[in-house]
Amino acid sequence: MVEKINSGDNYWQNLSLKSEKNDNGFPVSIYSVPIQTIKKVRYVIDYSTGKPDIDGQIGDYFQTQNNCWFLSGISALASTKEGQKIIKKSVKKLPNNSIYVNFVGVNQTVMISPETFEAAKKSKCYARGDDDVIALEIAAEYYKRTLLDNNAQNAQKHPNTINGKNTSNDINWPLAGGFSSDVMYMLTGKKAETHFNNGNKTPKQITDSIEKIKKHSEIFAATCNFKKPKDGVIIHHAYCIKSADDDYVTLINPHDTKKEVKVPINNFLENINSITILKV
Repeated sequence: MVEKINSGDNYWQNLSLKSEKNDNGFPVSIYSVPIQTIKKVRYVIDYSTGKPDIDGQIGDYFQTQNNCWFLSGISALASTKEGQKIIKKSVKKLPNNSIYVNFVGVNQTVMISPETFEAAKKSKCYARGDDDVIALEIAAEYYKRTLLDNNAQNAQKHPNTINGKNTSNDINWPLAGGFSSDVMYMLTGKKAETHFNNGNKTPKQITDSIEKIKKHSEIFAATCNFKKPKDGVIIHHAYCIKSADDDYVTLINPHDTKKEVKVPINNFLENINSITILKV
């Protein structure tokens, strides 16, 4: 059930946010996350305490559900200077401890009450660690749920937009499977490029992408996955590319972002399955 709330001027004036608008005329559409949509909320006894620690920055976290594509996309944006600004602008805490997450790329804003946020944290079904990551996860999950509720939206062929066609269409796990380009588009409104390594020789688009990251990692958000489990990486899993030099490619694993993975660059280029890259 999608719960849409008033997006008129009076609503935003009451929240002292009337002057904040995104490039597409924010606010456009505002949704409030009902607490009953939080996974395993029935097992949470007390969700009325605690204050969200929202600062608009991405700190360390641990992935708990099958959404490595989403978390790696966020980490990739956060590894760039402009991406950091975008995230800070997109995630805000209000004086009443409610949180709003604005997805400028799809003209949607999702509101999260402090009770709903606390229930999500205590359900242990969302990322553990940084509260901004959890807020983005809750908001994207609910936005995705609204699309899964809407068959017409699921039929969309619009690229780089979360629309259900890249997942199992399980309403209970709406972020299970997807592409990092989706979350990059949601937060920036820009379309990323994805290049695949289907042959024995690494395609020029992939080597060129790594060269871009070598020279300007501060402006390129990138994620990747691999063909074989070697050099500390696993398959069927997305990583954020933090940086690259002549010797190594440094990755961030959403399973535990405190631990970086350094892969020898030749092994990286040989084993990479795909790369998604966006100039932010």
